[in-house]
Amino acid sequence: PAWTGKDLITRDPAAQLALLASDGATSATVAGEQLRQLHRLQLIPTLATVTMGGNDLLGAYGSSSAGRQAIQQVTGNGQRLLAGLRALMGAMAPIVVATVYDPSDGTGDGPRLGLPVWPAALDLLAELNQALRMLAREHGALVADVHGRFLGHGLAAGDPAQSDPRPSNRDVWYRGLIEPNAWGASEIRTTFWEALATSGSTFGS
Repeated sequence: PAWTGKDLITRDPAAQLALLASDGATSATVAGEQLRQLHRLQLIPTLATVTMGGNDLLGAYGSSSAGRQAIQQVTGNGQRLLAGLRALMGAMAPIVVATVYDPSDGTGDGPRLGLPVWPAALDLLAELNQALRMLAREHGALVADVHGRFLGHGLAAGDPAQSDPRPSNRDVWYRGLIEPNAWGASEIRTTFWEALATSGSTFGS
């Protein structure tokens, strides 16, 4: 009920969703396949949300050199993607880039998450999120700080690897460690909406 009227259809009854996200996508998928799919739709988006980078870093888990290479790849792919979106959407249309969350809640405790120890994990995640913020700034995009919003809702709240999409413990916002559960998905929605509202965009006002 608290979200009544806070949706894009209320703002614009003609609004349509072009859902291009896919499970397991990397930044290369987003900047390549998904951007091509958008062009094939022959639509000019009035709003775009971007989530990328988490799978790139996860794929390098355990290796600091591979992690830094993954961040470089995210940066390069992010440049391609955001430049492509700006060329299509124009200079003023809102683009919102999300940061990547941390199910360890800042502890870096891999074993409690069922993962090997990786001392560099937190530093590399911070580097990834800084790279995403810099990309957003360079291309005039907004930042949805999903990382900041989710702190305290992983290991600090319970078991982020639990499988229930709607756990009774609403303070846990993860399922299967790397996915948001229903409560987490709602909080991601909130983070995007607040980024739009803070910017003064008519979408989030």
